[in-house]
Amino acid sequence: MTRFPQSRFATRRSLAAARSLTVAGTIAATAALTGPAIAQPVDALEPTIAAHGGWNAWNEQRTLTYDAIDWPLGVQPEFSHTADLRSRYHRAESATYTSGIAGGEAWLAPAPGIEAGTDPLGLPPAFFLHGNFYFHAMPFVFADPGVNVRPLGPGELFGETYDRLGVSFGAGVGDTNDDDYILFVDPDTRRLAAINFSITHDAVRGDAAIADAPRKVLVFNAWQDVDGLLLPETLTFHAVEGGEVASDGATYRITNVGLSTEAPDPSIFVDPGETDEG
Repeated sequence: MTRFPQSRFATRRSLAAARSLTVAGTIAATAALTGPAIAQPVDALEPTIAAHGGWNAWNEQRTLTYDAIDWPLGVQPEFSHTADLRSRYHRAESATYTSGIAGGEAWLAPAPGIEAGTDPLGLPPAFFLHGNFYFHAMPFVFADPGVNVRPLGPGELFGETYDRLGVSFGAGVGDTNDDDYILFVDPDTRRLAAINFSITHDAVRGDAAIADAPRKVLVFNAWQDVDGLLLPETLTFHAVEGGEVASDGATYRITNVGLSTEAPDPSIFVDPGETDEG
């Protein structure tokens, strides 16, 4: 059993997409909270939250589950994920590993038959667990405590004009609270259409100033209705070079999405190595 300190998040489809959307680059941008989280009404964000099912419906939920198909980040293209929406504990399983996090320490257990010493995930576990969840719980995670949302006015993406919202994070929120997001909102439906986000993690930004941190774009191609809440169904990552968004990207699907008002069994998030030792 391998344990990892808490971290955060990353891509492929064509070789060009793989070079543009680096593993550390994409996932380092997720400013996921790691403690109890209850959505709070935010005036600028409220129409978008309402368009995706509303505050009350989301806040009633305790468990989110889903499968990712053709996942372009890391080495495993398919996995299943379970999240406790209040504690932000996570568990992911694939054909080659099981991984989880409960509190500040993540663990990774290779599946039987996987050679010892290999890395079946291809990413730091906490980085992966918090990060992929953050994308798949949008737009609701932008209402987490410590997240600041403000109107930015209209802006264009891929030839279409959207209303934009700016997102920043309070001190100590998430692993990289200097990240910022620009949300592109459909002016007719008020649904989230895309996000443009900075990557301020030291491993990606290096010696560059925060203002010069690299950026990526994630487009929400389709949404699915899950118990009255609209959650992502197909998404595409795009590289940003010199301020220009690449037209080609890496697309994947989220399937078998489930919500429950019951909390998951907390034991599923615990390192099985600790259980064996006990």
